[in-house]
Amino acid sequence: MITQENKAKVVNLISISADRVAIKFPYNEEYIKEIKKISGYRWHPEEKYWSLPLTQINLERIREIFKNNNIFIDEKLKSTNIFKNFQFNIDIDLQEIQRTMRLKNYSHKTIKSYLSCIRLFTNYFQSKNIRCLSSQDIRNYLIYLLETKKESASSINQVINALRYLYVKHFMASFKILRIPRPKKEKKLPDVLNEEEVINIFKSVGNIKHRLMLMITYDSGLRVGEVVNLRIEDIDVERGLIHIRGGKGKKDRYTKLSEYLIKPIHIYWKAYNLGNNGWLFPGWRRDYHISVRSIQAVFKRAIKAVGINKPVTMHTLRHSFATHLLENGYDIRYIQKLLGHKSLKTTEIYTHVSNADIAKIKSPLDILVKNKLLLENKNDKLLENKN
Repeated sequence: MITQENKAKVVNLISISADRVAIKFPYNEEYIKEIKKISGYRWHPEEKYWSLPLTQINLERIREIFKNNNIFIDEKLKSTNIFKNFQFNIDIDLQEIQRTMRLKNYSHKTIKSYLSCIRLFTNYFQSKNIRCLSSQDIRNYLIYLLETKKESASSINQVINALRYLYVKHFMASFKILRIPRPKKEKKLPDVLNEEEVINIFKSVGNIKHRLMLMITYDSGLRVGEVVNLRIEDIDVERGLIHIRGGKGKKDRYTKLSEYLIKPIHIYWKAYNLGNNGWLFPGWRRDYHISVRSIQAVFKRAIKAVGINKPVTMHTLRHSFATHLLENGYDIRYIQKLLGHKSLKTTEIYTHVSNADIAKIKSPLDILVKNKLLLENKNDKLLENKN
């Protein structure tokens, strides 16, 4: 058994022929004992290195024996076909990390993001064993992302979160990452659509299903992932509420449903022959919801059609929801509850507002209707299918 006390600091792998690899490391009885267990080993006394047949199995053995060391590999060895097809430097099991995160109920999006960050981090260090990296090595990598790759502060913070998981939860080496500073986030104000732009976007979409998705996003301040995951049973028409299940942070919440949307939802439900349960916005297969990309593409086409040149996305409808409520005098604590935020950046107060209070709030869509910005008359055809 190789112990931490007996680990070598540096191990060199060198190509000495087409079918053999040399291994150089400081004298260590335990490592030598492990090397001698491998068939075809040789000791070269003049050069003072060990050599092994260059095979996939032997590379795996080398990786296991020297897993607590920094391994340097010569360029000739890296260029061999057998080495190109072998992920030598990834001494971590990404599948095991993925399984553990699933057991801990991390969201699919978080798991995908963390694994991507860890892969890029591992690839960057190439021949170095990431278990043996110093805090300074990690800092240098983050500086590289900031200065060379021009990554944003938000992206860097995401990388730090992934590395914290890797070192604290997986390697149990919290001392390497806990004191890593985080870059200060840019204080950028989100782009917001004005009321007329919101109306024009709705009017530009002919398909009743797509238009309803955009309207619900704005009406209730939803994230795009929350919209596509809505189920028929989440719509509480009597109370004028939408039940968001498993939102960001795996949290449920209620948000407002405009009374103006109740009839269009019924018309859509009837036109698409939906049942009493299941996806509110199914994809081409009824057992799958519509994809996020699909509705994002709809929004992109809509802003192009109405000539909006701001850098806006589906999430801008959520920003606009909150901004328009604030502009109409609603308490920021109610908006915090509706959006499902732990806290707003403008306040450090944690509050809990009852669902009864939420039900009393007028949706910004209701306000548009009341101000006659959306409806020119009672026979407005905005929500009828144009296809």
